[in-house]
Amino acid sequence: MAALKDNRQVALTLEDKQQGHFVKVSELALSDRQAVRGWLKGFDQEVLLVRRVFTNKDGSTGTLILV
Repeated sequence: MAALKDNRQVALTLEDKQQGHFVKVSELALSDRQAVRGWLKGFDQEVLLVRRVFTNKDGSTGTLILV
């Protein structure tokens, strides 16, 4: 498990991957703890992406996309 940078690109379908249609991870409309399968650009195997939203000690919120 690792956190992804916002600029990493992912295709959510095999057809999109084959056609070269990728979107930035930051553009995915995922809710907290929602998981989707997809293909990272430059990586041949299908992966599971999970979005996590958390609250910092100062009350601000942060998000992580985990793979």
